This record gives sequence, structure tokens and C-alpha cells, in this order.
Amino acid sequence: MKKFLLFSLFCFLFSLSGAYAYVPSADFVSYADKLGRQMDQLFSRMSSEEKTSIITNLNTRLVDLQNNLIGRDDTKVLNRLYLIQYLARNIPWLESFEKEDIIYDELTSTIWTRAKNGFDILYQPFNTPRFESHDSAKKYRALVNGGYFNKIDGSIYHAGLLALDGQRYTPPVFDNPQVTHFLCQDSHGIRIIPNIDYHESLIDSCDILFQAGPVIYSKRGDLIEEDTRPASYIGKAHKRTVLVLFEKSGIQDIWFLTINEEETLAEVRNIVLREVRFIGTYDTVQILNLDGGSSVAHINYTHPELNIGRTKILPIVVGIK
Repeated sequence: MKKFLLFSLFCFLFSLSGAYAYVPSADFVSYADKLGRQMDQLFSRMSSEEKTSIITNLNTRLVDLQNNLIGRDDTKVLNRLYLIQYLARNIPWLESFEKEDIIYDELTSTIWTRAKNGFDILYQPFNTPRFESHDSAKKYRALVNGGYFNKIDGSIYHAGLLALDGQRYTPPVFDNPQVTHFLCQDSHGIRIIPNIDYHESLIDSCDILFQAGPVIYSKRGDLIEEDTRPASYIGKAHKRTVLVLFEKSGIQDIWFLTINEEETLAEVRNIVLREVRFIGTYDTVQILNLDGGSSVAHINYTHPELNIGRTKILPIVVGIK
């Protein structure tokens, strides 16, 4: 895959009108560019072993530096976050890039896929095809694995309530500590509803209704709620698929994250909050865990080099329009 090292592209993405709230000063952009060139020169003089060692070291140190700055929004802090992210994305021989509707960060093996035109749920519990075959007509821009599932008598069912266009496929569950919320998509957008607020009429009012969880992080104004489960199985490090719902002045922006490294729920939260592209662009953000572990899969028809788990057998798949 061709590396996207042109700084002009990076700056262009940050200067799109109305899309990104944080824009570094021209002087700081020049400073970051200078450091990037110096880093290129440094790497060009290294042996393969030295490059591997420093990339491994940077993988830890740059992430730790950013995590220490999360939640602070003065200009100096935002500039530092920008600089760290720029350096991380421009490490020679890595393949990180970002565009309007996709972000790929090789340093953390994270793929952000924007559902700019919404998404569908593709469900096949019987004679379940390979993951890539759920969209044999190439109707969608990308596919990601959906939610939890159970195998019963040779078939594979969604673990929790699943209802599509008013038809219920599986019943709700209220005794599984991982399955904490309902995701409802209707003509007004997406709502993430706690189990305690569930009522049967949602099946008819929601075009898509399914259970997942937990909600890792929710910020609405100054109100912040977190569920990172550090002492339980779901909170430990796993590969992850999550939904991130940003909202600004009533307008929603939906992203699916595929994290192809084992990460805790706390680190998933940090991956979202340290993404400079979104700083200041939303009034609220919610991060909903969809699935994890060996089920994590992703297909992108524009960037097939990002495909993961094409042959997995998964009954519930998200088709991103």
C-alpha cells in the first residue's frame, strides 16, 4: 500500500470548512513539518534492527504521551496532541493515513470507517456464509463484524435482542453483564438505550434494534460516564469492534472502529479521545462495544489491504453504506 506521507494532504484534511474544529497555527505546522523531515533523515541512517526497535519504542511512548494530554483543551495541549499524532502517522515505513471517511493508524492497528450514509445489519443465522460473502453484490463500502453470537444446534444466533424492520429474530437478554444497551436506528438517527429503559414498542419504532455493550464512554456536556470493566473479562485486552457516535447541534456522525490489536476498554476510550481530527467537533460522544476477540473482521472495498478475517463465519454483519 502506498504510504501517505505528504504533509499537504494532512493539512488539507484539517482545513476542510466546518469539518474539523482544531486547526494548528501556520508556525506550528511548519515546526511539525521540520520535525517530520528530521525523523525521515534519522530513519534513513538506521539499520533494519534499529528501525524495528525504535518503532516498537515509539509505539508505547507516543501513545503514553497522548494519553497524558487527554481531556485538556488549551492551545498548547492541542498543539502537542497534533504534533504527537503527526509524528506517529508519519513514521517512515509505516502505512498510516486518513481521508474524509476512513482513518488508518498502523501504530495502533486501528481502522476508523465512517458510516456517512448509514448502515444495514446483515443477519444469516442458518447456512451462514463466509464474512466476505455477506455482500456478494458489493452493495456496501465496507463490512465489519456485528455483535455477540451463540452457536445452538448447528446455527449461529445473535446473543441478545435483534429486530429488523419490525421483525424480531432473537429475544432480549437482561442477565448478561456484557450486554448492557440497545442500539436503535430510526428515521431520526441512532439512540443508545440502557437495558433498563427497554420497552416492546421499540421493535416497531426502530428500523434496526439490537443489543450490545457495554457503553465504554459517554460524554454529554460536562456529564461523563465510563464503563471500562478493568477487573472483568470484557474489560481485558481483546481485539475490538466498536461504534462511535458523535453529535453536534443534533447532527450525528457515525464511525465504526476495527482494532486489530488486543486492547482494553480503557485503551479503546483513549484511542477515540486522542484522535485530533475530532477534538472540538462534537457536543456528545458515545462509544459502544459491539464485539471482540476472534470475531473481529473488516472488509474495505477501496482499501483491500486493510481486510481482516475475510473467511470467518459470522451471522451478524454491519454493511456500511
